[in-house]
Amino acid sequence: MTNKVGSSTIYSTILSNNAALSSIKPIKLSKMARHRLVIIEHYLNKSHNVSLTCRHFAIARSYFYKWYKRYSPSSLSSLESKSKRSHRVRSVTYNYSLVNYIPITLATHQRLNVAN
Repeated sequence: MTNKVGSSTIYSTILSNNAALSSIKPIKLSKMARHRLVIIEHYLNKSHNVSLTCRHFAIARSYFYKWYKRYSPSSLSSLESKSKRSHRVRSVTYNYSLVNYIPITLATHQRLNVAN
């Protein structure tokens, strides 16, 4: 095995925690989540002042506090946008047999039929 430039030798180092490092998957964040992360990191590492950070990035403090409350260093996907869909979506409350009964009722009772 020669270590010349252009050879097919792969240079690698075997680390003691190689198995743990290989299990780490890169996190793909959206553009907005990365922007929120930059803002929070600026606050944590540079300014330590919410007002100055918000003024620097031209955002409202209420947004900063909302993002900071959601922020978790162990899970950066917590900065992703949340769904605006309600947690409780209404289910159908009527019976389908009644829906099928409507044309029959309209055919038998001409006075209820608006189309005629």
